[in-house]
Amino acid sequence: MEKQSTNVTREELDGFLRELESLKSTIEVLRDGEMMKQIRESEENIKKGKTRLFDIDA
Repeated sequence: MEKQSTNVTREELDGFLRELESLKSTIEVLRDGEMMKQIRESEENIKKGKTRLFDIDA
């Protein structure tokens, strides 16, 4: 395989790496059942208008 030169700036590379880390974090959350349960509960509470911690039933 022939190596090709790419004209990518350090800033572009850093931006790509930040996006990659963000995607990795998202994948970890999606694979964690407990975190997904908490997210679903939070979304349901928001739909019900419960946006503050003391609005939410414990």
